[in-house]
Amino acid sequence: MNKPKILVLISVVLLTLIMVGCAAPNSRLSGNDRVLMANDELIRFVYELNQSDLSELYNYAAEHCSKLNKRAEQGTRTCDGNRCEIAYFCEG
Repeated sequence: MNKPKILVLISVVLLTLIMVGCAAPNSRLSGNDRVLMANDELIRFVYELNQSDLSELYNYAAEHCSKLNKRAEQGTRTCDGNRCEIAYFCEG
C-alpha cells in the first residue's frame, strides 16, 4: 500500500527538478533578455538594444552549443525600435 505513494512522491520530486532545471538557465540573462527558442540547431534570444551586452548572449549561446559538442556562430539579427532578436547556430 505504501509503495504506490512512494512512487508518486518520487515522480513528483523528479518532475519538479526537471522543470526547475529547464527554467533555471534564463535566470542568468540580465534585464529583459530571454531565450525565445533553443534546440540542437540554434538558440534565439530577444533583448533590449540599449541595455544588453551581446557578449553575454554569445557566451550563453556558446555554452548551449558546447553541450552538443558544437560551436556557436552568429546568425540573423533583427531590430524593431529598441527590441531586437538574434540567433546563434550550433555548428560543427
